[in-house]
Amino acid sequence: MPAAHPFRFALILILMFFAAVSPTVAKAQSAANILPSFAGANLRELAAAVEALAATGEPEAVPVLEALGAGNLYETADGGIFIRVGSGPIREPLTGETAEGVDAGDLRLIRINNSLRRDLRAAIGNLTLLSEDANVRMRAAREMFSTADPANIELLDEALAEETNASVRRVMEQARAAAILKTDVSEEDFAAAVAVIAARGD
Repeated sequence: MPAAHPFRFALILILMFFAAVSPTVAKAQSAANILPSFAGANLRELAAAVEALAATGEPEAVPVLEALGAGNLYETADGGIFIRVGSGPIREPLTGETAEGVDAGDLRLIRINNSLRRDLRAAIGNLTLLSEDANVRMRAAREMFSTADPANIELLDEALAEETNASVRRVMEQARAAAILKTDVSEEDFAAAVAVIAARGD
């Protein structure tokens, strides 16, 4: 029997290595594994962490991103990450459960800039407006209608191109129209947006 070619042997070892580590790589992309990277991060590192967290597609990531954008995400000296709204209870970021053994005095606010806020809006939109759950998409569309932020127009266009639920689609169109009214558009587009919102009947 001829001896195995050295190159083929090396290739087999490489394939075996990647097969062995692939579960670990997949696990590293979970929200729970990404969350610690928020601690002590600079703005560039925070942006990367936000992108990675959004890429998990896990709904548990949404409260973390929303808290970061709202100024409610904190870190502790030992690398812990927590959510606290005002003087309310300190909560675990992924479960929402009350955190045990954490003092308010130990919390340090994780600060962001306007550029990261825009990234957060896009990340949250991708996790909600493009969710597989129609109820989640509906809530996201209603929220975007309320805020009427022109920055959401591109994401709404992307979501509308894929939306098949008529009720959700209608609210998305209304959210888009509300955002359009805050931009410099032609009289024709302005009138069309007004008509979409007027059709709500409220």
